[in-house]
Amino acid sequence: MQKRHFLLPFVTALAISATACAAPHKFPMVGKARLLVIGPKQFADAIGPLVEHKNRTGMPAVFVSFEDIKSAWGAPDDDPAKIKRTIWRYATTKGTPVKYVMLVGDMSLIPCRRRTIENLPGNPDAKIWRWGYQSAELYYSNLFTRHQVNANGTVTPASTEFSSWDKNGNGLFNEQHWASDTVKFNPDQVDGCPDVAIARVPAHTPLEVSSFVGKIIRYENGGKLSSNSDKAVTLCFGRTYEDSFEMTKDIRDQSGIEKTFSPTRVSMLGLGYDKETDLPGRGSECQVGDLATFKSALQNSLWVGYLGHGSALSWDARLPNPPQSQRINSAYVLSSDMPDAANNGRLPIVFGYGCETGRHSGAPPSDEYLDVDNKKHWFWWRNADRNKEHPVVDIDTGQFWDSQVVIPTPSTYDIPENQPRNFATSWLCASSGKGAIAYFGEELVCQNDMGRDLEIRVLQNFNPKKKDCILGDA
Repeated sequence: MQKRHFLLPFVTALAISATACAAPHKFPMVGKARLLVIGPKQFADAIGPLVEHKNRTGMPAVFVSFEDIKSAWGAPDDDPAKIKRTIWRYATTKGTPVKYVMLVGDMSLIPCRRRTIENLPGNPDAKIWRWGYQSAELYYSNLFTRHQVNANGTVTPASTEFSSWDKNGNGLFNEQHWASDTVKFNPDQVDGCPDVAIARVPAHTPLEVSSFVGKIIRYENGGKLSSNSDKAVTLCFGRTYEDSFEMTKDIRDQSGIEKTFSPTRVSMLGLGYDKETDLPGRGSECQVGDLATFKSALQNSLWVGYLGHGSALSWDARLPNPPQSQRINSAYVLSSDMPDAANNGRLPIVFGYGCETGRHSGAPPSDEYLDVDNKKHWFWWRNADRNKEHPVVDIDTGQFWDSQVVIPTPSTYDIPENQPRNFATSWLCASSGKGAIAYFGEELVCQNDMGRDLEIRVLQNFNPKKKDCILGDA
């Protein structure tokens, strides 16, 4: 039986830097583990079967509790830095360094580093706010300070020095302007090169962890390739996003998937269209993604992609289902219209490239968030009711501003009662038999040509027909 080891990456965005310290600590299986799983102790029993399964099927894995990590490293490191130092310790082990890291827990349980964005004069809302903060999982992946491009085009570390993302030591991580000047303005010396594959299971409870773990084990034990009559890859494009059809064609044509699986096993669905005559290409290259067609794609495809507008808890797409259209959101993923796993235990890998479709938390100064003193804030502007008298209002504290606000520094943790914060929770953790076995999403607002290019790259390297196909390598 063919064994396959799939990790679950979230597509993240930008970051890295320098500073180092050391703290002696004997972590388990250093030098033996290839997969490092990090989570709170309350998840240990739920995640245990996955670690055992990975070790049994040729992927040496180890679980390290977040509590042990926090006790292993001292000041000046905060909790995200302690997690990153642990990953760095495993990744710098000679012989068999860790290549894959799975963080188990949403951002209220396992923190995330936020990169810092300065709003420059002349930008939208520049008179309202100066500093913004975006979560960036790449912090945990980008371990070293410098990298080099080799003659064959590969990128490798030029140093094993730990990258803190705060080279200038001012407490602002991976500082950037809201402008296209990254080459000129890079005070934290960020080069953006990932050194390990990072995935997050955005679970909030042990039951959600168990649901995810069960799906992965069933998939890897019995996830046979579908018959030649099934669709291997379904690529969806949203009607509301300009050029989504053309970019989706680029993914199909440049990724090589038609050669990998054959043209008849690759399809394109237009989401948000009511009839075939509305489709670009008049249906010669694609078809309307109605409820039945999309359901079939989820049940029969190894890979389902989406390119279009999105948000933290949905895709900006609908499925014609008279008399009422079905929105593709968290409620739909858990609805009776979402198919259960096929008889062979297979669920699709879902690649959802739309703005914030993989966001882990609020993005201050937007959305409600916790500051470093554990106080809640939620800033509003341009709201007719809330901003009658003052341009900026913090509805959680009752404060107001008549000029630019510099918001209190956000915590590295998210608000527990606001979970789930992202669409991936529904796909991965909310059901043991529905959804997906892996999910890619976008952490921030981003041009979708970058998503197109990334999906092309991943699909070029993804071939489940090969022995030991590892999604984290793609």
